[in-house]
Amino acid sequence: MITPFEMYVILQLDTIVSAAAVMVPLGFILIVAPCIFWVAVANTDNDYKHMRVKASVCLVISIMFVAAAVLVSTFLPTTKSAAAIFIAPKIINSGFVQDELSTESKEIYSLFKAWLTKEVNPAEDEERENKDG
Repeated sequence: MITPFEMYVILQLDTIVSAAAVMVPLGFILIVAPCIFWVAVANTDNDYKHMRVKASVCLVISIMFVAAAVLVSTFLPTTKSAAAIFIAPKIINSGFVQDELSTESKEIYSLFKAWLTKEVNPAEDEERENKDG
């Protein structure tokens, strides 16, 4: 049985994926800014050494941020995909579909087959009715 929390998560997947897709360009901006700063202060004296360390830390954090956002936006399923992944197997593997529906589908198939045979060969059907009547 699907709990209300699982249903909430399934319905929020599109929002999470959209947010991650927005974070990717933002993360690239966060990567470019420390790189520009690094190039600007790379040839200066040692007074800016602590600033280069901070820029390096910012760069590493930005790269991890972008990597996480790309992974989430790529591999997290949308609401429709999650429904197909979680709900469809529960419906298909239920006792109703396995037992009762299969007998009903056999009945429908036999009725359809009889109708199709009657439509394809109407002359044979009339001969049978004449023999019976």
